[in-house]
Amino acid sequence: MISYLIRRVVQAIVVVLMASFLVFAIMHWLPGDPILIYVTSDTYKQYTAEEIEALRHEFGLDRPVIVQYADWLGASSPGILACRSSGGPRSPRTWPEPCL
Repeated sequence: MISYLIRRVVQAIVVVLMASFLVFAIMHWLPGDPILIYVTSDTYKQYTAEEIEALRHEFGLDRPVIVQYADWLGASSPGILACRSSGGPRSPRTWPEPCL
C-alpha cells in the first residue's frame, strides 16, 4: 500500500511539472516581445534602447530559458503565492519576500 501511494505521489509531481513546463513554453513562445508590450503601454514616456535593455535585464528576459523557467516555477509555488497574497499587491518588478 505504501509503495502504491509513493508511486502515485511521484506520478502527480511529474504531471504537475510537465503541465507547468507546457504552460511556461506556451507563454514563452507567444508572438511579440513582452518588454515592447510593456513599453508601448506607457504613452507618456519614450524609452531609449538602453532603457529597454535595462528593463529586459530587470525582468530577467536576458537569461537562458531554463533559468527563466526555474525562476517562474519558484515564483508560482504555493508557498510564495501565500506570502504574496498576505502582503497585499506587489509591483511586478519586485521579488516576493521569503516566508519565515
